[in-house]
Amino acid sequence: MADERFTRETTEWRDLYAKTDVASIVLQERLRRAEGFVERLELTPRTVVADVGCGAGLMSVAAAKRGAWVHAIDTVASMLDLTREQAETDGVGDRVALTEASVESLPLRGESVDVLIALGLLAWVPSPSAAVKEIARVVRPGAYVIVTSGNPVRLQSLIDPLQNPFLRPIKHTVKHLAGRAGIPLPVSKAVPRHWHSPKQLERLLSSAGLAKVDSTTFGFGPFTFFRKKLPERLGMFLHKRLQVAADSGMPGLSSCGAIHMVLARRGSATPEETDHLSAPGKELSR
Repeated sequence: MADERFTRETTEWRDLYAKTDVASIVLQERLRRAEGFVERLELTPRTVVADVGCGAGLMSVAAAKRGAWVHAIDTVASMLDLTREQAETDGVGDRVALTEASVESLPLRGESVDVLIALGLLAWVPSPSAAVKEIARVVRPGAYVIVTSGNPVRLQSLIDPLQNPFLRPIKHTVKHLAGRAGIPLPVSKAVPRHWHSPKQLERLLSSAGLAKVDSTTFGFGPFTFFRKKLPERLGMFLHKRLQVAADSGMPGLSSCGAIHMVLARRGSATPEETDHLSAPGKELSR
């Protein structure tokens, strides 16, 4: 069902990186922060990157433009077409290999990848734990992984009674009673199956031997109340102000963004095993 949705919405994913609404700005921020983590890794022409769930291909192309060899992997053929177009447009088509496959069964040798990127992927897979184990299988000792997850305790969900995760048992009861009474309910389009709080995501990665090096939580909005969206201008104002406060370390806000991103590292390796990544900065060794 998720693949069908992304097939229908392929062009929307290509275009959203040029849009200025709050939801698009948050996804653009996801790309920017992931690129920031990649920049710190100082990729070289010997670096092998896997972008799993590559979508429109912007992250794959960004890594290739930094000199790496990239495996762009997605389950949706039309998304891979976008990645191919983007890579050719940016002159790195010869450094991006396209593969239609799922994260549960990656067509990569064990311990063959230096940097693996999975943005917005875990929400849509049947088993996040199985996906993370497969990710850990294909990365080398000492390799880096950049993973994101939607945050169920995001601020915009907490303030909307219809979105609040702590009220979910009540909503399930209402749906059950409506079904027994024969009351039809609207059918929703495919929605993410799995979201993880910052601590849950970090524990999930740790369980597969991927230790957190750094993390960031971001994105405030679009805000709704009883699913009625706030005016775009007000929503953008709130997002910007709240993001500045969160980035400054304000208690509470720094864990209530819409998306949590983790830079993690697999196990340990000798300098000789990771010299093709170049030397990470001191900020990566804490």
